[in-house]
Amino acid sequence: MKCFKQLGCVDLFRGVFSKINIQAFELFCAVLWSIWNDRNLFVHNSKSKTTEEIIFSASGIVHELQSSRSSLAPSPIKPVFIVKGQVLVASSRVLPSSFSLEVGEFLALRDGLVLAFQHGLFVAWCESNASNVVAAVNDASVSLREARPIISDIKAFCKKDSEKPIWDQMRTQSGNPIPVNGSSTRPLPKLMVWLILFVSVTYFVYTLKLVSTPRGCDEEPFAATSRIRSSTSKSTAASNTTSDSSIQNQKKTTYSIHRRESQETRMTVAAPTPTNTHHIVFGIAASAKLWNQRKEYIKIWYKPEDMRGIVWLDDAVKTNRTDNLPPIKISSDTSQFPYTNKQGHRSAIRISRIVSETLRLGLKNVRWFVMGDDDTVFITENLVRVLRKYDHNQFYYIGSLSESHLQNIFFSYGMAYGGGGFAISYPLAKALAKMQDRCIHRYPGLYGSDDRMQACMAELGVPLTKELGFHQRNGLRMVVRGFPCARSRSCKPSFLIKCLNDLFLMDGNQYDVYGNLFGLLAAHPITPLVSLHHLDVVEPIFPNVTRVQAVKRLMVPKKLDSAALMQQSICYDKSRKWTVSVSWGFAVQIFRGVFSPREIEMPARTFLNWYRRADYTAYAFNTRPVSRNLCQKPFVFYFSNANFNSTMNQTVSEYTRHRVPHPQCRWKMADPAKLDNVVVYKKPDPHLWDRSPRRNCCRVMKSEKKGVMEIDVGVCREGEGATA
Repeated sequence: MKCFKQLGCVDLFRGVFSKINIQAFELFCAVLWSIWNDRNLFVHNSKSKTTEEIIFSASGIVHELQSSRSSLAPSPIKPVFIVKGQVLVASSRVLPSSFSLEVGEFLALRDGLVLAFQHGLFVAWCESNASNVVAAVNDASVSLREARPIISDIKAFCKKDSEKPIWDQMRTQSGNPIPVNGSSTRPLPKLMVWLILFVSVTYFVYTLKLVSTPRGCDEEPFAATSRIRSSTSKSTAASNTTSDSSIQNQKKTTYSIHRRESQETRMTVAAPTPTNTHHIVFGIAASAKLWNQRKEYIKIWYKPEDMRGIVWLDDAVKTNRTDNLPPIKISSDTSQFPYTNKQGHRSAIRISRIVSETLRLGLKNVRWFVMGDDDTVFITENLVRVLRKYDHNQFYYIGSLSESHLQNIFFSYGMAYGGGGFAISYPLAKALAKMQDRCIHRYPGLYGSDDRMQACMAELGVPLTKELGFHQRNGLRMVVRGFPCARSRSCKPSFLIKCLNDLFLMDGNQYDVYGNLFGLLAAHPITPLVSLHHLDVVEPIFPNVTRVQAVKRLMVPKKLDSAALMQQSICYDKSRKWTVSVSWGFAVQIFRGVFSPREIEMPARTFLNWYRRADYTAYAFNTRPVSRNLCQKPFVFYFSNANFNSTMNQTVSEYTRHRVPHPQCRWKMADPAKLDNVVVYKKPDPHLWDRSPRRNCCRVMKSEKKGVMEIDVGVCREGEGATA
């Protein structure tokens, strides 16, 4: 308590604010206010609240603060310059709370001083309509407790301008100046007058000297440009004839730049608004044959009131206005384009032109075109987070590679796979639309739409910007279509390329892995999850439900904390010697024994590559085998439900054990089979990807509930890491 008494109120709050985040600081202030309110009730009314009532009151204050921010958000300050009038600079803003009239006057005076100093203006006097405000500034004996910090700021600004206070004159409501204690004269304006006279005389003498000094017609009047001419005169005679004109143009350009810079210093340029879903247009490639089943995926993530998109089909389909789907259009005829790939399909040309056709619709205020398939599921919040990192006014081609090393070798390591989705900035889309038809004519032998798009990007000189969050994540399947290698179980080396064709190129889709995606999703890389593709050719990501139901379940945690969706955390239950891996919003794994984070962060090979001769080296990322030790088989708890605790400002997600037979283990240690549920507590972190990439930390908490493990997930503390 002695330490707290020695600190001022402002220093105390600054110290607390430096130790906790903004949400915790708001709750801290609300609790202090509730305690102070309870103290007043006790002093004046002899009543007191219980601890629970005080905490409930504090949570209500925080909720009221958060709900009022949208309506009380301060508007941007825009200075107004009036040359002919008396006002030089003016500003206004909405105060984020309610204050007394006196405090409001103090705030206005302080904002005015700040604005004046920002623009280098001399402050001759400050005017206020409230006499008690004038008295409080000029006389230290007059005290307004609630305005002390503001008065201190005002006096500090006054000292910056002059050794003497600038409050020499203040006007009352009648307009009469109020003398201030001390000098009543104003020497500073006189000094400014003398300074202006001195500068004027200097310029006059300098001008006379320039006029009176004889010089040649071709000689430049300023030394700087003369030095430029002398340096250029050392070149060839031909360049001498052009140097004079270039220097004159350079001088004119320099003057115009100076004028623009001086104008820009007098104007406040409004910062561009951050990219959001309204700036993105989705181009969705679809097939009329599969539309009835594939449209269910689009319904899950597409929100017509917040997003814009076009579904491009190869044929007409029946539509229903209540489906809340993007508008449907039929792709233009592509019969004039040559296509010579015998294993592919002409629809690749139609799909490759979707970005250009969407651009030609003339939609306004577009920054990005995002391409995807009808069975692609986008996490749009994370898509926006990724695109905000890039300047939409530049040429950007953003996407991800295939998860299959063989796929990337056969097609390209510089190609974005369209099924997982890719983004193209608006200027690049305009450049693409001008040349894409000619580009397509030059590549009739390519297989799909993705490699045609990459070929045109190569002609434009734009490389792929890789973002791992765009997931192809598909199954590689083989369709027997009369190819010799597809029928045979073994292929001779001379037919290796033909075998790759048979395995990869079929039905216009690239399927990279298949089977159970649990190993991939439970060890997601440290990057935001942007998209998932071809979920209808793999097992449902949650057991005992349909594929659509599984994706809908994934949307529950996405609404609470989209930035952290499927992000992995690793921790240890030291008392029971367990290793715990949390894929937030998806699953929790508990292993007997201690595994290093280096091993747990690698995906377990629960998925397969259909090319039978391809082992784990066929993947474009590191993987680990599923352990053959019966005791090291993980106990999996799948996500079942989640909600938000507004009082504690944290999400509470529940994970239920997947009940499958486990082999008997003879290790003498605690058995995870005794657990039924895992509860994970985590505060939402929308700015997770605004910081440098780092995996969140988790901590196993003591739980008094039988059969329940409780885990806390959040930003790693000082010196914290995943160690046993």
